[in-house]
Amino acid sequence: STDTETSGFDFLKDRIGDISLSFDGKTGYHIFATPDKIPSLNKLLKAHILIGTNFKFDAKFLWDFGTEQIEYGEDIF
Repeated sequence: STDTETSGFDFLKDRIGDISLSFDGKTGYHIFATPDKIPSLNKLLKAHILIGTNFKFDAKFLWDFGTEQIEYGEDIF
């Protein structure tokens, strides 16, 4: 699962503060969103299909932050 914490709702004006990820439902990762983490984050995100509630919102922030195209699915529950 994936979630971003942002400073607001406008991906053109507001910014990501941090990103939470879990790939197995047991271990979670918390990443402070700083520009130096973009290359590592791109590698990590390319290796997984991300699932999140309303992930289209998070994806816009991630793309504006500088990540590459992300493969994702929606959690509809």
